[in-house]
Amino acid sequence: MYNKFDYQGLLISERKTTKKTNIIAMIRLSRPKQWIKNIFVFLALLSSGDIIELSHIVNSCIGFVLFCFISSSVYILNDLIDINADKIHPIKKFRPLASGAVSKVQALVLLIILCSISLILSFLFNYNLAVVIFIYFILNILYTIKLKKIVIVDIMVISTGFLLRVISGYVVIQEEISLWILLCTFFLTMFLGLNKRKQEIHTLNSDAKEHRKILNEYSEELINQILPVVASCAIIFYSFYTFQVSKNIWMMLTIPSVIYGMLRYQYLSLKSNVGENPEIVLVNDVPFIVNFILLVFIAITIKFI
Repeated sequence: MYNKFDYQGLLISERKTTKKTNIIAMIRLSRPKQWIKNIFVFLALLSSGDIIELSHIVNSCIGFVLFCFISSSVYILNDLIDINADKIHPIKKFRPLASGAVSKVQALVLLIILCSISLILSFLFNYNLAVVIFIYFILNILYTIKLKKIVIVDIMVISTGFLLRVISGYVVIQEEISLWILLCTFFLTMFLGLNKRKQEIHTLNSDAKEHRKILNEYSEELINQILPVVASCAIIFYSFYTFQVSKNIWMMLTIPSVIYGMLRYQYLSLKSNVGENPEIVLVNDVPFIVNFILLVFIAITIKFI
């Protein structure tokens, strides 16, 4: 038998455990693992002539953090709207909202907090950045409500979201935006998005349309026909950037790393079924990570030549 003090202690301990579990679930809801996608903000810094300028580094980091907040609010919005579909998905059913670890009210409050912080701080920091972040948020609302139901357009909207990340990077360091980098980013992210759709079709099989109706409009055959086109465009436009726009012709030495990275990702998508979660490749695949580090190292080294 527990005495009164033991019972109170157990209650306090249980409340602390519940509170801690809820906080962890709220953090998971914001999907910090997805923040790695926001490294596209630093693309402008890598392509600028003042890559080691402290103010540029600090401003890029601020832009990255603010985009993490707004992207998390978008993920929460998506989970709120797709909660019923996620409950019957073999993987997404374990997400905090779908599993019941976080309530709809808690999710909505967190969404409002993150969105407000991102918009207000970006407005105070850089008005143009605030405009880009606001456009990103509105675009994702339209995507969630309607655009994700239109074949091909859904992938193009996702790619546009990455374009806005890159543009925000140029905005915060006040550097002239490279059209070739934007085109490369657009087709590169279309390449990733199409692989994601392909993996979803493969994972869900005949139940694909029950989980995401737009998947009924796609097929592996269609995606296999489109992938070589968007991959080639990404490589061509990046090559144009290194030849015509970059301030050092030696940037062309980074082309092999870009090609290897895309081919390695395609290999892993087919071999290890990672297409549905591209961030897994970015943080877990050693050859891919080494290649990425090498790419960044070459790009930085070239700036001093």
